[in-house]
Amino acid sequence: MKEAKARLHDIIMSGANTSYYDTENNSEYPWMEDGVGVPPNASDLLRDVAKLTKKVTEQVKILAKDEDEKLIETSGNNEILPYDQAKAFGRSSIDGNRIAAGLPCGSEGFLLMFARWRKLERGLYNERKERFDMTQIPDVYDSCKYDLLHNSHLNLDGLSELFKVARLLADGVIPNEYGINPKQKLKIGSKVARCLLGKILIDMRNTREEAICIAALKSKQDLSPKSRETSNESQDSWNQGFMKHTASSEKVPEDDNDKEIK
Repeated sequence: MKEAKARLHDIIMSGANTSYYDTENNSEYPWMEDGVGVPPNASDLLRDVAKLTKKVTEQVKILAKDEDEKLIETSGNNEILPYDQAKAFGRSSIDGNRIAAGLPCGSEGFLLMFARWRKLERGLYNERKERFDMTQIPDVYDSCKYDLLHNSHLNLDGLSELFKVARLLADGVIPNEYGINPKQKLKIGSKVARCLLGKILIDMRNTREEAICIAALKSKQDLSPKSRETSNESQDSWNQGFMKHTASSEKVPEDDNDKEIK
């Protein structure tokens, strides 16, 4: 996975990939090319995303500074109504009181909203290393989409433009995040599936053995006192063996390459 993301970073920054727009591609199997779907001007789009993310973050920061004062001015008892998700579907009066007060939709305040955008801004571009992090593109896209849907009343300048640019990049980054060609996708997918299946098998085995243990404890209640004493000794021995067996099988072997690199 580390190799795939490093290669994806190189493709985006070099702008060498043209399979996104080139319908006259000479390759017999264009979908087999590395990083298919990444726009050829991805490096320019990435810089635009970084600039626009910073622009939006600065606006939210200003709103966050005055959050306490706004709450006092717009609410007599300084109370924020809880977010009712059931009312959020198919109605135009979603969080009407909060929207009228100029607050973010839902239970998120400006301080949390600023923290969300600040994290994206810092994660997307490392100024000290002068390096972009491709894995932040889907998060920027999701955050833009959320605020356009729920916080459009805040009129954040540049948010719509950021959404359009982030979507172009996300359409190329997301399909290539876990492999930039079919061979890598199969390799990474099989490793992820192996770990998940291993965890499922461990849980099923532990559940089965736990059920057997509970059944044995219930049946012991019907035994005579002398038989119960003998059964207790056997049950204690079995419990110790079960605990050792469970502890030894809790972890699924994992290669270093299986670990997600962020």
